[in-house]
Amino acid sequence: MSDAVATDSAAAAGNAATTNDHLPVSPLPVPPLVSDDLQALLTRLQLRFVLRSPRSMWLGRPMLLQRELAWTDVLGAHILTADGEHVDAPLAASTGSAAATYLLGVFACQAKHQRKGKHALKKRRLLELFFQFRGEQMADVEQLRRWINYLADPRSASQRCKAQSVVALTPEERAPRRFLVLINPVGGAGKGVQTYENKVAPVFRYAGIDANVQVTTHAGHATDVIKALPLNFYDCVLSVGGDGSLSEIIQGLMSRPDWNRAIRQPIGIVPSGSGNGLAHSILHQSQEKAAVLNAAFVLAKGAPHDIDIASVRNSQNDTMYSFLSLEWAAIADVDMVSEKLRALGSLRFGVGFAHHIFFTKKDYAGTLWYLEDDDAATPPARYFETHDPDSAAYPALDLIACDPHDAQALGGTWREVTGNFHLLWVMSITHAAGDAFVAPHAQLDDGYNYITYMDANECARSALVPMLLAMEHGEHVARESVRHVRTRAYKLQPARPDDALCVDGELFPGPALESQVHRGLGRVLTLPRTLESDDSG
Repeated sequence: MSDAVATDSAAAAGNAATTNDHLPVSPLPVPPLVSDDLQALLTRLQLRFVLRSPRSMWLGRPMLLQRELAWTDVLGAHILTADGEHVDAPLAASTGSAAATYLLGVFACQAKHQRKGKHALKKRRLLELFFQFRGEQMADVEQLRRWINYLADPRSASQRCKAQSVVALTPEERAPRRFLVLINPVGGAGKGVQTYENKVAPVFRYAGIDANVQVTTHAGHATDVIKALPLNFYDCVLSVGGDGSLSEIIQGLMSRPDWNRAIRQPIGIVPSGSGNGLAHSILHQSQEKAAVLNAAFVLAKGAPHDIDIASVRNSQNDTMYSFLSLEWAAIADVDMVSEKLRALGSLRFGVGFAHHIFFTKKDYAGTLWYLEDDDAATPPARYFETHDPDSAAYPALDLIACDPHDAQALGGTWREVTGNFHLLWVMSITHAAGDAFVAPHAQLDDGYNYITYMDANECARSALVPMLLAMEHGEHVARESVRHVRTRAYKLQPARPDDALCVDGELFPGPALESQVHRGLGRVLTLPRTLESDDSG
């Protein structure tokens, strides 16, 4: 079956009856609508295409365009007046006079590959297509609108995958999805509000998403909001900011007495910070360009997907819950020192590293212990496969012994690395930033951390330069000066108690840390597997 929908009237009448793609989605709550066969509906309508640019609209002569859109790119459809004002869908069939002119708007984020080859990514542009019709056709157009929104809605994917053709489906009207949007107005370059209003809000509006927008006013504000969040109300809670903003959401979910249910709340991210590691990781997995429009598209078309969360515990028995990284040695100092350069956005890290490599003469002595992984071993079980989902007992670090030298009693083999380090970077996901592809083999939900470290006894500080240059494409793991290991648990003990330790980009007091991954504990919105593999754009 084809997965493209023709946008000119002649092609639509001939092709739409066999149009189907492979979106994934969830069960539908509303009773099915009684409708005509889709092909008969399109044949009867014979809509005229009109062109609208972002600044003006031309009505009148039909333009026969041979253009196709993949259903995976379509956001939704809306009925508008001739002046472009939205017509409330439930009233549309009863408000149009026979002589009045209306528009059916079809909206999409059209994809094309940014480049070919190994690192091919999809670049997207927001597309608005308008079809002119008369008021006497309102009932039929309203029915077509329902068809388009049903087929474009990611919650319909499971039904679409099972159907052998579009005409075998029955469109169902669903309540709009509800998103809670928390905007950090000072994250990164301080453009969170503009980013959302100019690039994200239009995508959500076209996709029929109701967004409750709140702008945070102080550090920890997002955590406070999440602690009072009603469960099972929002389809997604998302942050417009950086990884620190999303960390506040995670800490808020895990600090609740009902954390075991709260942590299953799907979360999302629109990159507006300095590093944006999770956003880059999700977009990379989805083969999408690292851009705000692509991130908004992933949220609008996405479905919940498990994500690993690690418990990180310090010497004071405080616990932080991490979805991203732990940093020590050069990378932690650079992260903290470059805070004053936030106005530079992601460039702050490059400037900070250059200063550290050429002007800082500092050794980082300490000991790392990690649970060795057997590549042939059975993958770790998902957290709620082995733990009671109704239990509010917090995740235990049951792979870690009090004394690392006695850890063998827990099963598995623990390795010890003692000495001077240039860098130690522990990742749960692939990217720490757009140009930091730190853990190329990581998955969102594989149940592992990936430790990258450089032993100062094996290489000079200058080896940091080629390592960082190779990191953009994940090629640093093949360098002789770099050690890269996969593990489910580790312990870290810096020799200096005042060494900076950063969890998900935020300072976390030591002087020692221990951590264990809980596979698939949380959920994040990302493109479903079938949508990722679609290459029709």
